[in-house]
Amino acid sequence: MIPDISLAMDYVHELHPRDLGELIKRAESFKAATYEYKIGKTIITVDDNRNRIWIEAEYGHFTYAWGAPGKSFKEFLTNLNKSYVVGKMRIEPVFDNRASFAALRKAIKEAIPYYKEMEFQKSVRDNIKHGQKLVDDSTQFMKFISEMNTGFLSSWYLLEDKSLEEELRPLFSEPWEYIRKKESTTEKRFWKDFQKFQNILKQEVQP
Repeated sequence: MIPDISLAMDYVHELHPRDLGELIKRAESFKAATYEYKIGKTIITVDDNRNRIWIEAEYGHFTYAWGAPGKSFKEFLTNLNKSYVVGKMRIEPVFDNRASFAALRKAIKEAIPYYKEMEFQKSVRDNIKHGQKLVDDSTQFMKFISEMNTGFLSSWYLLEDKSLEEELRPLFSEPWEYIRKKESTTEKRFWKDFQKFQNILKQEVQP
């Protein structure tokens, strides 16, 4: 048996002569069932036979194949929502610096009144303000909060009421609780192109 047509050209020289005819037929079938769409500089290829799409763009390369969609493949593609198709293409959200630090500030504000331990709170605020300018991702964010808890950025020594330390330390013990994500530039550009692609397909599949 000859290999999948998408792989056959990698070792066509190894095929037995009796398989060449089948290869040619399969290549012709593949070509007949493949459709190419251009959305600006983005090229989207649809393979009706294998329910697969390829997306070649400046912001990345993506592909996915589905099982039996229960309807024509093109019609199926027109109904995909953003979260579903972005997930299939493995486009991940990115760290949201502003929202993550806002969540940290909110937790501290709720844990201790502004009029208590003002020197301690000022030190914490100054550290957070400085750290926000340096942190770019989730890993750096968690490391930063760890330093605020037990490292060189710790402000516990400024507490007048030492009993508060035990109460407040949990704020810095689980930094992942404050991490927030947002839509990446890749996701924005991908979805903009994919919506245009869906609109073209809708015109094709209309009865």
